[in-house]
Amino acid sequence: MIGRTIPHDKVLEKMGQGGQDSRLDRRVALKNFPQHLSERAKLRLRRILLAMTLISLSLVSGTGTTTAQEEGTPRRRAVRLDLGFGQSPPGSHVSIPIILTLPRGVKIGSATNEITFPTQLLSFQEARKGLAAEVVEAEVTTEVKQNDQDPESSILKVTIEGKAGMAIPRGVLVDLVFNISEQAQLGETIVLKNFASAVSPDDPPQPIDPVTGNDGEIVIDETAIVFACFFYMH
Repeated sequence: MIGRTIPHDKVLEKMGQGGQDSRLDRRVALKNFPQHLSERAKLRLRRILLAMTLISLSLVSGTGTTTAQEEGTPRRRAVRLDLGFGQSPPGSHVSIPIILTLPRGVKIGSATNEITFPTQLLSFQEARKGLAAEVVEAEVTTEVKQNDQDPESSILKVTIEGKAGMAIPRGVLVDLVFNISEQAQLGETIVLKNFASAVSPDDPPQPIDPVTGNDGEIVIDETAIVFACFFYMH
């Protein structure tokens, strides 16, 4: 491979000696993976890009899902309380974000997610405030109860409530930390069913309608997703 360009990085020497990026004019490190590992890396990248897209949309004013109304009335955009995704091996823990997206002109004072998860594979550990909840000093409460309709699953209720009269901004509200059972199988995808609702910051609060949100996913894999960026300084 020495001397080849992949696709714009010219390979100069073996690993440990570096390479030259033809566009950035700096030395970089390249790693060549076997085909089966490359495909798994592509899957991880697609999931990372999805999460980054959700977060980006939540920061753009006027975003949201358009919901059809009765004939003759204008369409309204939905408030979104999406669950993100995570990836970790059996016996470890994983963090799943709740991401708020607000249409232009809509304010919420409290948001609630009811998340159904399989108790044999997951146990809830804690909820960590995200930046959007921190800036308004929102209170985060959690409650886990058994699912009466399915004894093999539980329902995690997460409520994020801003200070009296304060609206919660768009962004990452909470990171939910789950413990993954040793019984989880590699390659398995665990779906977190999500039911979302919200109320206005008014006194008294008024229900927000419509509110929607994507389900979350946890991929059981030997490698947890880690965001990192490396540069050679010279």
